[in-house]
Amino acid sequence: MNNSATASQPIAVFDFGKTNVKMFVFAADLSILYEERCTPVWRDHGPYRALDTETLWTWMQDALRRGRGAAPFGGIMVTTHGCTGALIGRDSLACPILDYESVAPAQIEQAFAPLVPDFQETFSPLLPTCMNFGKQLFWIEETEPQVWARIEAVVSYPQFWCWKLGAPPVSELTSLACHTHLWSLRHNDFSSLVYSSGWRKKFPAFASAGAVIGGFSLDGNTLRVHNGVHDSNASLYLHRYIGGHHDCALVSTGTWVVSFNPHCPHAALKAERGMLTNITVNGDRVPTALFMGGREFDLLTQNTRVDVTAEAIEHVIRQQQFALPSFAPGGPFPRSIGRFVGPAPQSAEHRAAIASLYLACMTSAVLDLLHSKNSVLLDGGLACNAAYLGLLAALRGGQKVLRSNSSEGTAAGAAAIAYAALGHRPTIAASTIVKPLRASGLESYYRRWRELCEVESVCG
Repeated sequence: MNNSATASQPIAVFDFGKTNVKMFVFAADLSILYEERCTPVWRDHGPYRALDTETLWTWMQDALRRGRGAAPFGGIMVTTHGCTGALIGRDSLACPILDYESVAPAQIEQAFAPLVPDFQETFSPLLPTCMNFGKQLFWIEETEPQVWARIEAVVSYPQFWCWKLGAPPVSELTSLACHTHLWSLRHNDFSSLVYSSGWRKKFPAFASAGAVIGGFSLDGNTLRVHNGVHDSNASLYLHRYIGGHHDCALVSTGTWVVSFNPHCPHAALKAERGMLTNITVNGDRVPTALFMGGREFDLLTQNTRVDVTAEAIEHVIRQQQFALPSFAPGGPFPRSIGRFVGPAPQSAEHRAAIASLYLACMTSAVLDLLHSKNSVLLDGGLACNAAYLGLLAALRGGQKVLRSNSSEGTAAGAAAIAYAALGHRPTIAASTIVKPLRASGLESYYRRWRELCEVESVCG
């Protein structure tokens, strides 16, 4: 098969979110030819929760067979959420993959805190639960030395699945450098935590995201395995390097709402507000802030999906009904515990209106922290929420707010990264300008929300 034929073959992409897992087959123009979804299962495992990898692995193999039957593809690409990795022994996991929402014992937190590198070294804040991969490694080494002794490779979550697909263990920077405490941006090397803890020998050699690193045999066919990538970085690649939005602030949404602004000065990053720096597929450093918006929206709406009218938004504003952060760990108000202010909502639509206002207010606050004066582009599952987008466009004043026309930006970005390794550069459709939702009293509502948040943050 010649190179041009290889580059034009469809590619299968697995997109591992914390809440949902998806498999897509993308054509060379990034249209979706086939898709499947499933829900990951996290089970109790001693002192922490862990991923049921074998159930997912069975589904993956079956999905690959069904996908190849519907739209034959030549390669497999993986993208996953961050905060997660795997400890690989000689030929199997040395221990289950730890859930980043597990709570470490107090003695582990106390012992780990002095080891955390300076923020100016890693631009990785100390996050709650186990949202720093370095804390997970420390916890396991301290409490399960017999497990630690069996470890031959520490890899990030995308690279675990590549290993399951037959590739050798490798390291990859977009995942390894994303609020892990493991990578020093100051020295462009592993961090002082890695070296002082003696962990360096556990990390394998690096490979670029998208590079072909192995092959997976499926029913007599050998499929390329491309090195995986961190999910929000895949979305950033799609819009920044393929879509041409070099100067936009990107808001990538899913379980997490992750906002990037290339124009934010690094001096403005505040560790205590959950801000950090990401390293892109191309090696650029991008200031970032995040909150668990998708999870919070589900909690606030009780998982009920209803359309939200402007009338419902204005009703909530008149009633001064507020949702205040945070209903999930992490984010710019880490000391605040989520609560409602004002009359209780009387309907599912009013709950959804409060939740949409909450998302818009939180996203606007994050964009302020990131010094965003540039255009804003939204991508991912929450970008389907018209009320959220319209409210954010109204709150951002003179800034242009855009919605991605890619229905699966993270997975499409991962496919584009894999195609780039084959010498093919896809194109994507232009984004759509969001019309502001002009709700009476919105600006004063936002000011009051900010005031309440700051009081909660100080007193919480």
